[in-house]
Amino acid sequence: MNRSHTTAAQVARGACGDAARSSRARPSSVQSAGRAEAAGPLRSGCEARWSCSACDEVNRASRGRCNSCGAERPDPCAAEARAQEEALLRKAAALLEEALAGPSEAGFGAGPRPADTAAAVAASVARHAGVDAPSRLRGLVAALRANAGLRASVLQAGPEGADALALQDPLEWAGEGVKAQRRSWARESLSEACRVGGHVGECPKCGGTAVRETGTFPAFKMAKLYVQWRCTELACGETTTMKE
Repeated sequence: MNRSHTTAAQVARGACGDAARSSRARPSSVQSAGRAEAAGPLRSGCEARWSCSACDEVNRASRGRCNSCGAERPDPCAAEARAQEEALLRKAAALLEEALAGPSEAGFGAGPRPADTAAAVAASVARHAGVDAPSRLRGLVAALRANAGLRASVLQAGPEGADALALQDPLEWAGEGVKAQRRSWARESLSEACRVGGHVGECPKCGGTAVRETGTFPAFKMAKLYVQWRCTELACGETTTMKE
C-alpha cells in the first residue's frame, strides 16, 4: 500500500518537473522567434557576396567597392542590358552582312562578306535610333535584300558611311519602282484633296483657269442671278462677280 502511494507521488513530481521545464523553455523559443522576426527576411540572391570583375576578389554584399583593388561594384541590371545590346548587335551585324552580300551567282559563290561595313552600320543604327533600333534594323535588312542599288551604295561608302545611312530617311531605302509608285499615289491624293465644285472655265481677268459658280441674290421685287468666277492661278487669284 505504501509502495503504491510512493510510486504515485514520484509520477506526480515527474509530471510537474516536465511542465516546469517546458514552461522555462517556451520563453526562449518565443525570444528566438522574436529575434528572427526582428532580423528580417533572409537575404536574397542580389544581396549575396559579389565577385570583382577586375581582380576576382569576393566581397561582402554591403561593400560598394572591391576590398582589394577598389573597383566599383557592377550593376547587375546594367550588365544584363549591355549583354542584350551586344547580342542584338551581333545578330543585326550577321543579318546585314548576309543582306549586303546579295544573292549568290551560280558557279561563282557569294564572294567576300562585308563584315566590317555590316558591324559599323549595326552599331551606328543602335547608337542613333535608340529604342527604335530593332525595327529600323529590320527595315534596313529588308531594303538591302530587295534593292540592289542600295546595296551597291552602302558597300561603296563602307564603314565611313554608316552614320549617314543610320540618319537617312527609311523611305529613301526603297527602289526606284517603289518611289515612283509612291509619287503617283501622292499626286492622286493631292488632286482629290484639292478638287473643288463648280464648272471650270476661263478667268475674265487673266484668261487662266477659274471656277464658275452661279446663284441668286435678293433685289427690290424679285431675286436676280449672278455669276462668280474664282481664278485658281497663283499669279491672279481674283474673284470676279457679274450680276444681272
